[in-house]
Amino acid sequence: MKRIGEPAFTFRLPAIVDGGLGSIDPSHLHGQWVALSFVPHLGRFEIDLFDRQGQLMEELGASLLVVPLETQALQREECVRIGAVHFTVLGDPLGRLRRLYGGVTTQSWGRAQTFLIDPEGRLRFPLVHSLSERGMGVLTELLQAHQDQEIAALL
Repeated sequence: MKRIGEPAFTFRLPAIVDGGLGSIDPSHLHGQWVALSFVPHLGRFEIDLFDRQGQLMEELGASLLVVPLETQALQREECVRIGAVHFTVLGDPLGRLRRLYGGVTTQSWGRAQTFLIDPEGRLRFPLVHSLSERGMGVLTELLQAHQDQEIAALL
């Protein structure tokens, strides 16, 4: 299980990036804040919600990675037709990434477990939140607070 302050990235997984199937390498994410979010399901509602949240995060200089707990998530019709959105969908068919981040194997519908990772690739904050505008807003507020602390430390 990852703990706050530990290096966060130790994976290379299949992903839907910019509307196409590929893979994601953690080295491409160093130097920016990342929100790694584990969700029980990725349907149309969740895709729209994460797209809006991903756009806000991009404006803050961060990336949003979404990991559906469904083993067939990257093959589902909604995911295949995602197109260009403001987040990346990671496939974790063997559940290795989810075990690395705390062993979550089941999760209630409507809730996500998200980890904030700093630009140096270290885990900074774990959060369990609702899959709603309000729950996602908490995530954005936490990101802004951590970024504000970085700026204050530089002054």
